[in-house]
Amino acid sequence: MPQDSNNDATWRDYLNLHFYVLLMGFTAILGDLISLSAASLVSWRTGLAGIALFTWVFLSPGKSAKIALKPALGMIATGLVLGLHWLCFYGSIKLANVSICLTGMASISLFTAIIEPIITKRPFRREELWVGLIVIAGLSLVLSFAFDHWLGFLVSVLGALLAAIFPSYTRLYVQRGYSAIVITAYEMIGATIVCLVAALLWGDKLIPTAADWLWIAILSGVCTVYAFALFVHLLRRMTAYTTALALNFEPVYGILLAAWLLNEHEELDIRFYFGTFILVLASFIHTRLVARQRRKLLANTAG
Repeated sequence: MPQDSNNDATWRDYLNLHFYVLLMGFTAILGDLISLSAASLVSWRTGLAGIALFTWVFLSPGKSAKIALKPALGMIATGLVLGLHWLCFYGSIKLANVSICLTGMASISLFTAIIEPIITKRPFRREELWVGLIVIAGLSLVLSFAFDHWLGFLVSVLGALLAAIFPSYTRLYVQRGYSAIVITAYEMIGATIVCLVAALLWGDKLIPTAADWLWIAILSGVCTVYAFALFVHLLRRMTAYTTALALNFEPVYGILLAAWLLNEHEELDIRFYFGTFILVLASFIHTRLVARQRRKLLANTAG
């Protein structure tokens, strides 16, 4: 792990960071275990998480969820994109499997290199586009293996595209000084709306089975609210670069968990593993490029 700028992080913080990433990978396993459709599943996840977050804000001294109408609507709109992303994420698992879903999601770096400059109005960076070409090579290898699951794979890639969009808009509200907890709470409203509408339009079953309730409680309480609280706590002592570097392990942890808990390794071959390795490598390269560009910017500002 690289050194953090404030040197306050301890080895326990690094263990907690990787525990957070492991929880993110475990959400895919839970999506496979829950019998509900993707739309119903995410409706419960976001709805319960939103209630918990607003309760958290209400009970926290000095915090308030009251904000002006325009930014509130903007955060809810961003939540609509987040909801569509999660629809694709869990929809891909239902259409294919956990491993194929997480591999498609690893293409986020490609879409970030294209979309972030458009949203933030910064110049395109040639190095990031080169990373995008590496991602395309990895995706091609995985798709050649997963051709029987091509729809699930393409849905996961669409989810990665959406995942590259909503963080850029979320960052705009963070830069304007809004609390991360408040932003996320409003975004959960938007995510719940889009998923609930989708579930109703498709006629999906909304009421979980008795077994589903346990997995939904873990997904919403542990993997969403608790994981978010842990991540915010770690950001007080760690740089964004350190956390981004660790998040590159999410598909690795998720695929290992799927092999262990769901025996998905029996369905995979060398093309899948090699393509996944290329995607994770591209993600590492992209993270290091971002860190180098930030260092240059800081050096130029200081100069």
